Amino acid sequence: MATYSLNDSNGIYSSKRMKNNQGQSVTVLRNTLPSPVIHVRGLSAHVTESDLIQSLQRFGPISYVMTFPAKNMALVEFESKEVASRVISYVQENELTVAGLPAHFNFSVSEKIKRPEYDSKIPMEIPPSNVILLTIINARHPITVDVIYAICSPIATVSKIVIFRKNGVQVLVEFESIEDATKVKTGLHGADIYANSCTIKAEFGKPNNLTVRRNDQNTWDYTVSPSAPNYGYAKNKPLLQDPGNGHGFESQNAGFNPFGQSGHSSVSGAAAGYRVDYDANLLDAYGGAALHGALEQPFQNPNCVLMIYGLNSEKFTCQRLFNLICLYGDIVKIRFLKSKDGSAMVQMSDRDGCDRVMMMLRDVTVFGQKLSISNSKQPFVSESTSPSFSLPDGSSSFQDFSGSKNNRFGSPDALKKYMTRVQFPTKVVYFFNAPPNIDEETMMLPFIKAGAVPPSKMVMLPAKTERSSRGYLTFPDAVTATESLLVANNAKIPNPNGTAPYVIKLAFSAASPDEGH
Repeated sequence: MATYSLNDSNGIYSSKRMKNNQGQSVTVLRNTLPSPVIHVRGLSAHVTESDLIQSLQRFGPISYVMTFPAKNMALVEFESKEVASRVISYVQENELTVAGLPAHFNFSVSEKIKRPEYDSKIPMEIPPSNVILLTIINARHPITVDVIYAICSPIATVSKIVIFRKNGVQVLVEFESIEDATKVKTGLHGADIYANSCTIKAEFGKPNNLTVRRNDQNTWDYTVSPSAPNYGYAKNKPLLQDPGNGHGFESQNAGFNPFGQSGHSSVSGAAAGYRVDYDANLLDAYGGAALHGALEQPFQNPNCVLMIYGLNSEKFTCQRLFNLICLYGDIVKIRFLKSKDGSAMVQMSDRDGCDRVMMMLRDVTVFGQKLSISNSKQPFVSESTSPSFSLPDGSSSFQDFSGSKNNRFGSPDALKKYMTRVQFPTKVVYFFNAPPNIDEETMMLPFIKAGAVPPSKMVMLPAKTERSSRGYLTFPDAVTATESLLVANNAKIPNPNGTAPYVIKLAFSAASPDEGH
């Protein structure tokens, strides 16, 4: 990994560390203005680019990372100010670690990290080889040997592929010659496999020969079995045809972006270091034109079940867990596990919902315990596999939400609408679908009835319709807001003009309570 000295072109703002209400060390900013570039301090001298990416990629696409080991700091450039702002908003309420240690985060005065100018006369750390190492940044979609073969084979003949998943996703690809490896490295470095995700960092690998013991989705020896593997699509018709004709990777979730910004087809030029403008002429000369639009859609992963650990068994129920997770995707079923206290299986309606839940709620503290979320090996949640039991409050450990009207993302219009409200937990909560002209006393009732901390402030927003009202609720901190939201979300409030009650809807908001929504 290349590192550089800090210079005047990459400035920073100052910040300090303080304890939040939970005793965690968080960043407090001084005189900051939003920037796509974030300055990270307090790092170990051994922190790598991969460590920073692993900690920060859940907030959004990363364009470039530059480390300064001698100063225990780094600069991270995101695709936009909005993505960088998510990080800063998060660290003001939560502790964020890099390589297991708390770090300081704030905006840089620079709008862009100055890329180093490489001198061709300076010898490379790793000499050219017939093997290249691909590091997949922001890997939101499954990466298998068929995906790697599809992006490499149009440029040069692939001999072997070996995928490692210990620290993110890294791939070693062996070619027939150094010349072929150089072509692929030049053609793929900085490109996105899928729209706005799975960015490739390409460099030469150390070994000259890969050992493949078996052919499967992680390893393949094409010198022994030249036929491309087939995982989930028509053989010999995977990637070079119109995705709409029934071939290739098929998914309803193509070009997924967890924050609702749909991507465009084609392998896009992504930045060096992680986002560069690759040489389109060079890529086309080596057959790279076949890549344009080739990987527009990933294949669908049928596993939409999450394992959630760290749930306070005295406080959580199926309904309360639903109230929190429904902010990020539609839920099919929830089942708490009797064999492991404080854990539950949650079946989502699609993989995008799973990804949003993992990104937004990972390591969030609720009722004094930190949530841990991972993918389950089970393809679905079934009540019959383990009989339900009663939770401490008397409710059932299993509940089917497939027909719930409180699922928010079912239709394309609803998806577009509610994706704008996907947000990390914050101390400000946006409410809507409340009775017209609701007063503060009535608004507090669902929280007080559930024994939760009521909001300290309520701000009404101009109504979009005469039939309901909306506004902001402010809590002391993000943890309190989270605990109050999950007990009061989807609560029923009496209808002053009819018999059918209103069902109050809550969502986290990054806006100031005085802003419009």
